[in-house]
Amino acid sequence: MQKIKSLVLFLFIITTATVSCQSNENTDDNSNITVEQLKTEMTTDTNLVILDVRTPQELVGGLGQIKGVINIPVQVLSQKN
Repeated sequence: MQKIKSLVLFLFIITTATVSCQSNENTDDNSNITVEQLKTEMTTDTNLVILDVRTPQELVGGLGQIKGVINIPVQVLSQKN
């Protein structure tokens, strides 16, 4: 069950990053990018911010950490109301 939760969270993060990576100059409605395009955006777009809301325990294992992202566990964010 924990792996499923982690996978869903990872997919949410990637989806959020995908939407954030869309260029304002892009006039078509295609909101999908490839992993390679995301990697390029992560190294070239200085305005791109990816927030990983997984707990430290969730960063261990198959999905692991994503280099260059900000990690603030969702429990910490919920306390900052």
